[in-house]
Amino acid sequence: MFKITPKNALLYLKFQIKRTKATLRKWHFKLFPSSYFNENLPHHYKFIVFGRAVSGKHALFRFLSLCGLKQLTLYNDDICFLNEVKKTLKESPKTQENYFLTLIIHRSYRSIKWDFGRVIRNANLLILLRDPISRCKGMLNHGTPNRSKLIRGSCFPAQYLNTPPHTALDRKRYKHKRGYSSKAVAPSVEGLSYVLRRELNFTYYSSILSFLNPQYHINIHYLDVKELMPKVAFKTMQNLAEQFNFTPPKEEDRDKFEQVIWNKIKGHLPFELIITPKDFAELKENIKITIIESHYTQDYEREQNSIDIKDSLLEHTAPLYVDISLMVKDTDVKLIKESQNIIKRLKEYFAEFTQALKYWVDFKEQNQITEEQVLAYFKENKALRVKFKKMLDKELIHIKQTRPDIVESWKYYKEFERICEEDFN
Repeated sequence: MFKITPKNALLYLKFQIKRTKATLRKWHFKLFPSSYFNENLPHHYKFIVFGRAVSGKHALFRFLSLCGLKQLTLYNDDICFLNEVKKTLKESPKTQENYFLTLIIHRSYRSIKWDFGRVIRNANLLILLRDPISRCKGMLNHGTPNRSKLIRGSCFPAQYLNTPPHTALDRKRYKHKRGYSSKAVAPSVEGLSYVLRRELNFTYYSSILSFLNPQYHINIHYLDVKELMPKVAFKTMQNLAEQFNFTPPKEEDRDKFEQVIWNKIKGHLPFELIITPKDFAELKENIKITIIESHYTQDYEREQNSIDIKDSLLEHTAPLYVDISLMVKDTDVKLIKESQNIIKRLKEYFAEFTQALKYWVDFKEQNQITEEQVLAYFKENKALRVKFKKMLDKELIHIKQTRPDIVESWKYYKEFERICEEDFN
């Protein structure tokens, strides 16, 4: 059970302050939008990425960071960070940082209504794409945090040795016909109507009308998520580096571009375990062990001054051994390794933890919705598919005009179009 401590109370206060500031910023932007667009952004950035949910943005952002670029969020779901970005870019000649900007929309009922073209003239805009049916499938499978396990409404609390890992890792819930359900431990294709109404944004054309104004000289580029798949991601990033003038990926980092960023254990980790003096008399204060995805190990070591002690606590035959790392502050590693009592108890815990993690990973994979199920649901629900087709006919206009090859490569969208032909025939 979550304990109220001075530290937790301070974290909660900081969270409320941050949320209040975001709300004030959002309303100021809505009430006084012209005050945000009175001058151009300093052109100390390489390009702008326009991303949407389940379209590969996390993979692209990760790959760009490996090329030495830093992300600055310009707009995210109705919250504008224009003034903050402007300030940072004005300082960038001094800091020598290389930036890319991001415009992000998640919710289906939102679109960029403001004239961002006025402040990003003469820029390159890269828009991420994915087969619309695959996006529907992806959002149904994406899930949402189990709200009963969250603290401060947004994050999972650290766990202790007395909480069974199986219970602690029960972190996912899914959208059904009426939205979030505390009982929905597996996705359902019946959640599609809710997802399209509330959570998936397809305003590809509506949101770029400002950027199409010829006086702004904005070059629009499209990138399909298939170009970020492990076998081609390195080559894609080389091409983007040449196109947008940033440092290309290093050959020694090639394996990092061959990883699946949104993988089978995404959503289950990171996971924090706290061991306390109550657990082990030899400790004088708490020690935190953070379980992360293994491909983030080097970043975590560098940024958190931590060391992976997996080899000391897990058998190599443990489930998902190669997929995870157990990170501990370098100053705490000695305390753990010098105590056989601590080592023994943690080995028992993490043997149970990896079994529980494998259970939830397998459960998720066995219950995934497929594109075929999405198409079958559209076929059975005429009103929904007619509405979806009308929207796509409008929103895919520019993509079909400039990158028909991408649309032609969308296998499931083409099948959806074939199903819709029956309506008109």
